[in-house]
Amino acid sequence: MSSTTTTTTQAYLETKPVQESKALITELCRQFYHLGWVGGTGGSITLKVHDDSIPKSQQLIIMSPSGGKIKWLDGDKGKGKGGVRRGGGMEGVQKERMMAEDMYVLSSDGHVVFSPTQKPYPHKPPKCSDCGPLFMKAYQMRDAGAVIHSHGMESCLVTMMNPTSKEFRITHMEMIKGIQGHGYYDELVVPIIENSAHERDLTDALAEAMEAYPKATAVLVRNHGIYVWGDSWISAKTQKNEHSVYGATAANLAAIFLVEVRTLTVHLLTVHCPLRNIDPCSGVKMAIVWLLIVMELSKITHETGCISIYFEVAVIVANLDAVFIMSYPKTARVIVVVIFAVINCEVAAMHFSLACVIFQAECYHYLFDAAIKLNQMGLDWSTPAHGPIKSVAGVSRSENRAVSAKAGKFDSNSTEPLRCIVLDIEGTTTPISFVTNVLFPYARANVGRHLSSTYETPETQDDIKLLRLQVQEDLEAGVAGAIPIPSEDKGKEEVVAALVANVEGMIKADRKITALKQLQGHIWRTGFQNNELEGVVFDDVPEALERWHASGIKVYIYSSGSRLAQRLLFGYTKFGDLRKYLSGFFDTNVGYIEICQSLGVDSPSQILFITDVCQEATAAFAAGLETVISVRPGNGPLPENHGFKMVNSFAEI
Repeated sequence: MSSTTTTTTQAYLETKPVQESKALITELCRQFYHLGWVGGTGGSITLKVHDDSIPKSQQLIIMSPSGGKIKWLDGDKGKGKGGVRRGGGMEGVQKERMMAEDMYVLSSDGHVVFSPTQKPYPHKPPKCSDCGPLFMKAYQMRDAGAVIHSHGMESCLVTMMNPTSKEFRITHMEMIKGIQGHGYYDELVVPIIENSAHERDLTDALAEAMEAYPKATAVLVRNHGIYVWGDSWISAKTQKNEHSVYGATAANLAAIFLVEVRTLTVHLLTVHCPLRNIDPCSGVKMAIVWLLIVMELSKITHETGCISIYFEVAVIVANLDAVFIMSYPKTARVIVVVIFAVINCEVAAMHFSLACVIFQAECYHYLFDAAIKLNQMGLDWSTPAHGPIKSVAGVSRSENRAVSAKAGKFDSNSTEPLRCIVLDIEGTTTPISFVTNVLFPYARANVGRHLSSTYETPETQDDIKLLRLQVQEDLEAGVAGAIPIPSEDKGKEEVVAALVANVEGMIKADRKITALKQLQGHIWRTGFQNNELEGVVFDDVPEALERWHASGIKVYIYSSGSRLAQRLLFGYTKFGDLRKYLSGFFDTNVGYIEICQSLGVDSPSQILFITDVCQEATAAFAAGLETVISVRPGNGPLPENHGFKMVNSFAEI
């Protein structure tokens, strides 16, 4: 009997993994209702049933039903006294009143294998979530483990601050670390799609956004809400005390939990007690009682395996408003996610994908709320310094002065105000020789050491996976220098040796491919962090970045190098960390038209692109950008009569 057939049998539908998954969504719907994420008819949740005996591609999907709303009767029969419309019954189930038996169970390809029974009047026949087609896109295109659709007010308002922008961008906020693949210095980019009257009509737009932003874990819907999904690779192997997600063991998670408890307890005694005139001894007792309750719940959960007990902890935390919520509205909820893994690692493993997507959803809502509040304060959330939002109308480029082909002051013929500057790196901000004579040789010399020392880490395994795919394509295409990479069972040494040979060939050929750029970025990160590398920029670059930033002009980097490599180069220079002047980084996964759409300008001519490559200048000019050629020592020759204005220094701009 196949796995697909097994999962759709009545016997399997009654198993513990399925029932616990249904109970989990039920509890989460209630929690999300109180958070304001799924109020009224809005929002929904879905997850895959984690079962190690079933291949992930064939695991069942649990999906919440359509939210409750009044189904109005039409015509005279739908009117009460005075012609007022009256309700004809409830359509769907209100999120805060959902039960496990209200959940839908779908096969891995989206077909319903279990539907809830109809409830008595005034309820209408049950209906699966209208978000179903969009959820399936996340499962199919991202191999997601769980998906949340939130109607949180922050996710609606943040799309209205710039009604023409196709993206939400924010940088230099601590909670960005909570989004997979991002750190404090990174720019978080969330695509925005336009709303429609019916949820299902968003399916194609969501799929296009997911394809255009392969690293995104969320998509905003303007004036509507947000879809957030969890990564497919998240899993926890805890039964034998092995490393769980992100390399943390159950002991590590327990330690994290205890640290958080201690932090909150100290905060209780040092802040809340004096402010609220609570006797310190009472505060201690309250903290001890809370810990005892958690310990007791842990014991019960371990003995019974009842997933719903996890959420008793959430209720306790939520009810301790005087102790926690006033100062830790986000942290208190995040602790509940940590408790999932601490209380019962085996059950937590079954739902860790959902736990992680909850954490990400919290972070997204926090960042949206921060952007809204910064905007209200007149501060720019999309720039590193979060300084005052400045009008750039006075930064005019309409003086119409000619520029010689050798040097001179740059002024465009455009009357549009300059709002953004996009910079190339090699030959523009940085000598080409630094890349060819320093960065490339460092990566080539250290690739073997890096792969060997980090071989077992998820990051390097992902690098190896990409390299295997690239090498296979190269072998099929007959690319010179490509050699087969042995399978894992041949041993680490043979695999690494083959990888090194292929990578050296790619570097020598200066190939601009994702697999190589990603690995190089990770190797260079080690070099910069160990002070073995230092980023190099021309002397006029720091002063220009500071000047443009002070003028309210946003500066971005666009280079063939990975975004990680770009951030490293500007983060570790002899002038210090220059990332505070940069609003974002683009790599060649996007083009000039996408950049224009992303920056939220009224016209592409409000963007100035500076590069040393004539072909790039031509492409940018064709997209409508103002374009200048950078002439730097060591740059290659330019074609005659190329027609672009040129500068020898950023001081000329």
